[in-house]
Amino acid sequence: MEEKREENNLSKSVIWQDHPLTQRNFKQTLALIILIFFTSIITYFVFDLKYSLLAFALLSISMGRYFLATTFILDEKGFTIRYFLFSKRRNWEQFVRYHIFDDGIFLSPFVVPSRLDSFRGEFLRFSRERNRNNNKELKERKELKEKIISLVQNKIKKV
Repeated sequence: MEEKREENNLSKSVIWQDHPLTQRNFKQTLALIILIFFTSIITYFVFDLKYSLLAFALLSISMGRYFLATTFILDEKGFTIRYFLFSKRRNWEQFVRYHIFDDGIFLSPFVVPSRLDSFRGEFLRFSRERNRNNNKELKERKELKEKIISLVQNKIKKV
């Protein structure tokens, strides 16, 4: 019986994936990889091999949202953000304000802008629309973006 509820809930869900690494140009990605590599090399010469490996691991993990795909699932009760080994579930009741940007929607638990927005808020990222020849794909992205925006607007009343 629980499986039916979950399937029914997923049929009403809006699910999409965002992968910033595939949306950036090669030069930006290469610059980031070189930065991580040289930071590890400098750490190796200044400290030790174990600190160099630690620096490489920490920088790579901190950039995980850039290197790995993030899955967003929106439903009637809230949304889930999944990337790598992490998953975060938030309810709509936790948010009172939203801002729509070209590349996503920022949800905030504060009525007025606050310094804590970046820590307590959530950013639901869309895939960037690049100049592509595939009109069908651009149309599908635009429809998905409009569906996400309308769902957020219905769930969170803008103050």
